[in-house]
Amino acid sequence: MFAGFGYLTAWGFGRVAQALLADASRFQSLYDQMTAWLDGHGIAVAGIWTEHFNVGWFLRVVQGITGRLNTTLSFWVVTIVYVPSRVA
Repeated sequence: MFAGFGYLTAWGFGRVAQALLADASRFQSLYDQMTAWLDGHGIAVAGIWTEHFNVGWFLRVVQGITGRLNTTLSFWVVTIVYVPSRVA
């Protein structure tokens, strides 16, 4: 059961990653269009992004996500080990 859950989770994350990579050029195009439109209306987006989005911020987000995944997987391991399965 746990192996199936792990496989399903890995498959799901893999599909999301594939979709994001496949649409990366489309997302970049949408971002460029949005920035051009906002710049045309007097809103400077580039300055906002450079102040708030940097490598340190990105690493903190990734660290938070992996920490939560670690906690969730640890919970599942403890649950599988200590809760006996009842086979009918």
